[in-house]
Amino acid sequence: MHHATYYEVIDPRALMQEFPIGAEFTSKFRGMSVQRLREHQNQLFARQIQRAWQLPFYQRLWGGAGIQPGDIRSVDDIARLPSFGKQDIMESIERRPPLGDHHGREIPIDGKIYPMILHATSGTTGRPQPLLFSPRAREVHKLMLARAYILQGLRPEDVVHSVYGHGPVNGGHYVREAVVHHTGATFVAAGTGVETPSLKQVEFMRDFHATVIVGFADYIKRLADVAHETGCVPGRDIHIRMISGHLAKDAREALAQAWGGPELFDWYGVGDTGLIAAEAPITTACTSWRTRTGSRSATSTPERSCRTAKPVTWSSPASLPTTSSRSSVSTPTTSRGCCPVPRRWSLAQEAYNRSLLPLY
Repeated sequence: MHHATYYEVIDPRALMQEFPIGAEFTSKFRGMSVQRLREHQNQLFARQIQRAWQLPFYQRLWGGAGIQPGDIRSVDDIARLPSFGKQDIMESIERRPPLGDHHGREIPIDGKIYPMILHATSGTTGRPQPLLFSPRAREVHKLMLARAYILQGLRPEDVVHSVYGHGPVNGGHYVREAVVHHTGATFVAAGTGVETPSLKQVEFMRDFHATVIVGFADYIKRLADVAHETGCVPGRDIHIRMISGHLAKDAREALAQAWGGPELFDWYGVGDTGLIAAEAPITTACTSWRTRTGSRSATSTPERSCRTAKPVTWSSPASLPTTSSRSSVSTPTTSRGCCPVPRRWSLAQEAYNRSLLPLY
């Protein structure tokens, strides 16, 4: 059996055509018919289903629910698939230590054993869960994140200061790869305060002329405090124009003020799937993202309809529909042309709302 290397099993140029970013993304999906979009999604979905049936984990899970190969024919059938959670993954690991039987590491594709990228959860709530990614999955994860960063306004001339950690968790690693491989921007992998002291991070931002910060809001705010304490004033000595990361709703204004008024953009995801949804400038699409654990809705201040100029009342998450399936699929629901979207949980192009099921 041939054990393939990473670049033997992927074609980066072909993947960028399949999952385009920037102008190529919007030109591909803007104006695409709903029927053609569904066909595209079903092609990706069928690929996943076919591979999953080769893995013992899904054979047990789906077979135990009475599902047979051929029963799931399209995305429309996804609600028939039973849910599973971390406990099921941990049981898979106990059944076949040390990594489980849910990832297909030892099951060949076209006579080749594919390499896997191994990361893990932090283990703060118990035993760390190993996270394995095929080369294709890893490449698509970073393409999706690069797509979001570019839609948020990241430019090739930017200097990106990252405060994501670079330990066993995959976050800092694939964030770096997304920026370096697909945006043209310069990336400074500062890491957490444990990896690089906060004072040194402030000096890096000043000396390297950082323009963008990515990471978790609480530590980004802490860096602003350290900068002020040392007399290095954001807006005067450090010119940050954009912050993209994971932002608490009630801390946005304070964070923007602390850094001299940059644009703030939120996004969220999980270790297994990478990015699920991202915030970007106001568009004319009303968007909510239905995920396997619930719903997200626009929650910032009311906007006015572009048709009626009357205030728009946004639904609470509890009132929005959720998917019955617990698979790693997030489905965008879009009402087109109805009103400007509050920037929280909106996406920068209508095409983004309509194109992305993370199936790969």
